[in-house]
Amino acid sequence: GTKGVNIDGKDLTLDLNGMTVTYSEKGGGDTAAIRLINNASLTVTDTSTAASGKLESTSSGMAIRNMSTGTVTVSSGTVLATGQFGQAIYNSTGTVTVSSGTVLATGDYTTAINNYSTGTVTVSGGEVSATTGNAIYNSDIGKITVSGGAEVTSANSSSASGTIYLARVPSS
Repeated sequence: GTKGVNIDGKDLTLDLNGMTVTYSEKGGGDTAAIRLINNASLTVTDTSTAASGKLESTSSGMAIRNMSTGTVTVSSGTVLATGQFGQAIYNSTGTVTVSSGTVLATGDYTTAINNYSTGTVTVSGGEVSATTGNAIYNSDIGKITVSGGAEVTSANSSSASGTIYLARVPSS
């Protein structure tokens, strides 16, 4: 659809159950299929046998935008950005955890996970990938941890960027 939803101070689980949720609002900025505010948390999962469900942003917006200290967890299914300049997950000062499933950016100049401020990104399994942009873009001093069987990839060919881009290196 063209209208996103706000999750305000709640902890919710989105079970994709093999279905695709498509967000297509144009406008960039803070447009997102799901916006987390006031310490809200969201777990994305897919309990279908094939785990083929998707939360997809086809615009220049985001599939998920974490505006606060809340948590985004991807435990199965796919969170996807396919529109030019789109982002699958935007994180401000919260936490993003990918333990399984896929976070994918396939549009031109897209980012799978944009860790914009002092947030934390932990990828311990599953796949985080971008076809032309960054798999993980760390805009400030947030912490990025990749471990276990996680696969983080990008076909990014820019000499000034890479699969995981660190704009600033955290002090600890």
